[in-house]
Amino acid sequence: MEKDSWRLKQPTQKVVEYLDGLTIDGKNIEFVSDVQAKPISKNYVEVKVTFIASDYKLLKKKFGNRSSD
Repeated sequence: MEKDSWRLKQPTQKVVEYLDGLTIDGKNIEFVSDVQAKPISKNYVEVKVTFIASDYKLLKKKFGNRSSD
């Protein structure tokens, strides 16, 4: 993501951290090993999350083009 590109399109994600994980827009993220949150303006916070996953895939297409993977 380009630096400061969030200024063009406003973020809508809601992040809630718990003792045993976190949610992003209500979706559970488990096996979280680190969360760093830093306010960047009155209405926005930069959140960095590190977690362990069972798999990773890089798709060579833009996020908005999410037809069947």
